[in-house]
Amino acid sequence: MSTTTSAQPAQLTRNERLDRLPFNKAHRKLLVASGIGWAFDAMDVGLVSFVVAAIAADPAADHQPHTKRETFRQTLESMLNVLYRQGVQPVLMSLPPIDPRRYLNFICRNGLDRSAILRWLGDEDMIYRHQEMYSDAVTQLAYAEDLPLIPVREEFLNDHKLMRLIAADGIHLTMPGYERLFDTLADWLRVRV
Repeated sequence: MSTTTSAQPAQLTRNERLDRLPFNKAHRKLLVASGIGWAFDAMDVGLVSFVVAAIAADPAADHQPHTKRETFRQTLESMLNVLYRQGVQPVLMSLPPIDPRRYLNFICRNGLDRSAILRWLGDEDMIYRHQEMYSDAVTQLAYAEDLPLIPVREEFLNDHKLMRLIAADGIHLTMPGYERLFDTLADWLRVRV
């Protein structure tokens, strides 16, 4: 009697699966698009961070963002035009949401006057709304230009345990958040490539 055992294929980790994928033009396009999205995310953080000290010092003043939404949109359009001229099909993505309470705690951690900042904001959720307006500008541009859009924000907002995806600073992602981002990008690519 023969006792033949068939070897089960080893389960690959996410990183091992990624390492086995061939890198082609579609991946390069996605990488460029994701990089642009994350650059704008970083810029958006800066929009609030760089004015918050002035707001804390004088909440009654008229504080404007360093980059107004229209300028943001024009800059994005210029970047898209550069990509078009290089023969790259841009792919845009909405931004992951932020946690305004965690973010306000983070920016006030070194002694900024939280109550003064709140007087100017009106409420903590204005931080979220501010970031959402910039994310919406990306989405609106994608629709206006008929560009592919990866619905990152929607995927995050559909999660009933969203806060486990956002880090303690309210802006960055946790490891499960980065996994969700990766899965969202991979799922989007899987359908289209």
